[in-house]
Amino acid sequence: MDPRILSGLLLIVGPIVTITFSFLIFPEDPSNINSTLKELSINPALIGTAAIMSSFGFILSVCGFYIIKDKMRGGLGGNYANISMLFLIISIPAKLVELGLISVAADTSAISFNTADKTAEILWIASQGVGTISTIIFSIGIFIFGIGILFQKNYTFIIPFLLITTGISGVLVPATIGYDSSNMLIIYILYSITAIITGIFTIFNSKYQ
Repeated sequence: MDPRILSGLLLIVGPIVTITFSFLIFPEDPSNINSTLKELSINPALIGTAAIMSSFGFILSVCGFYIIKDKMRGGLGGNYANISMLFLIISIPAKLVELGLISVAADTSAISFNTADKTAEILWIASQGVGTISTIIFSIGIFIFGIGILFQKNYTFIIPFLLITTGISGVLVPATIGYDSSNMLIIYILYSITAIITGIFTIFNSKYQ
């Protein structure tokens, strides 16, 4: 398959898969640990499946950016793309750990018959800590990638603008308001929209190089 088409499809399909299954995981009030664990314990098997699929979609998205990065080699934005990929790739294992902890927290809470369980609480708190780190690392990567595309000039201005804006938002919100804020859902949606638009523009981009 043409790398342009492949990278575009990955950036469209990946975020759709991730955001769809993330809605199954994202609690009504992430800051309320007890209510969150009760929600997760209702169907731990579903949470586990959602965690796996969210991880899969996340990896697909990073692969999409990786292919674009390869096509930018030697250009003005090539080095920025290379640096950004380090952040994006490093964020993958952190995201897997976060979702794994959430899945285990759901199982542990279910075993406790929906009562407060210290182990489940610790697992949930740990997942939020790892999630904060993974999201900030990933967002820095998205920001730098946007800078690279801005210099490369291989996309219309809206793409680097969206990437840079999303990257900045993905750092500021968890760092200031907190990763357990319901506002993080806005960041997830913003990233999904940005990646999907980037994917669409990639497929129809005559300057793709």
